[in-house]
Amino acid sequence: MKKSFLAVLATLCTLFALSGAQESIPVVWKSPNKTFRELQTYAFGFAQTEKEYKFMFQIKSLDALLENDLALLTFYVDSDNNKDTGRFKGWDLQLNVLLKRHAVSAVVWSKGEIKSSYSFREGEFSVSVQPDDNMLVITVKKVIFLKNISIGGKFVLFEEHTNGQGKVENELMTGVEIKLK
Repeated sequence: MKKSFLAVLATLCTLFALSGAQESIPVVWKSPNKTFRELQTYAFGFAQTEKEYKFMFQIKSLDALLENDLALLTFYVDSDNNKDTGRFKGWDLQLNVLLKRHAVSAVVWSKGEIKSSYSFREGEFSVSVQPDDNMLVITVKKVIFLKNISIGGKFVLFEEHTNGQGKVENELMTGVEIKLK
């Protein structure tokens, strides 16, 4: 009985870590690969409330990325699943996160042009790291700037990050289609 209790406890702890449960963020995409390169994203979580969006990335060797003062994470969301409405492949929303500085900015795209841009102020976003789980959680409030962005039941995500020295890592999450329940 003691072994089964410990097994259940270990399973719950693993699920808790992988799901971003501390931030109430369900994992909506996991890489089908079994091995990952350093700095490769292998899981993504997403949740939204009336007031905010929450994004979770699990990146192999996240601590190595976070050591660099210039490390930048950029991700794009095709929120309406329409390739004709946003930038390049339909990306409507772009979020840029300077990881070490904990600074977040956003760009809303419409028909290939910048519709608006915004730098989030203190209190309008948070960037938290759970290094033991290689987990990066970004929360942004739905400030007036984002009120017209609606992330529906299906969207496409593109993520890239740089080590601050020009090396971009983006192979795994190029155009991943996310279906929300």
